[in-house]
Amino acid sequence: MITVDAAVEEFVRLLDVATVIAQEMKNSSRDACVIQAAEVTIKNLKGFRSLALSGGLPRPSRGEVALGAGLDLRRGVGEWAGAGKLVEAIGQVEHHYEHSL
Repeated sequence: MITVDAAVEEFVRLLDVATVIAQEMKNSSRDACVIQAAEVTIKNLKGFRSLALSGGLPRPSRGEVALGAGLDLRRGVGEWAGAGKLVEAIGQVEHHYEHSL
């Protein structure tokens, strides 16, 4: 079993928060484009969650990714979600990844 450190635990928690918000947006929308974009976002968030828990997510603090490289979630979500809780949650995920992992 992979040992999960506090930084990964917090990253997973932030991913879970963003996933719940994206699911809520999907469930409350009747717009097919929003529903599809939310589904893709949820899939991506769950993928990052699995990678983090398995130890397979490259970590900036270990030099495994280029300095300043992120997960590129913010741009994609911003295109369909506009401003709001999901964009804020994604920003927290990205910030934690870039500065704490």
